[in-house]
Amino acid sequence: MSCPRIRRSSPGGSGKVIENIAWKFRRSIIKWMELIDVSFLPEDMKKPYKRLVLQRLLWLR
Repeated sequence: MSCPRIRRSSPGGSGKVIENIAWKFRRSIIKWMELIDVSFLPEDMKKPYKRLVLQRLLWLR
């Protein structure tokens, strides 16, 4: 599954909005992992969910 990279310099100032969202997401990554660990997800699904979150984080770079 691939995702196109997010354009950070789009017209209309939305590049700043995207940067802000990406920064907040990166800042909260530890909390994401903790929430997945304590979630009601089956144990065999927690690792794939963590991998998905990390993959999305890399797409925002």
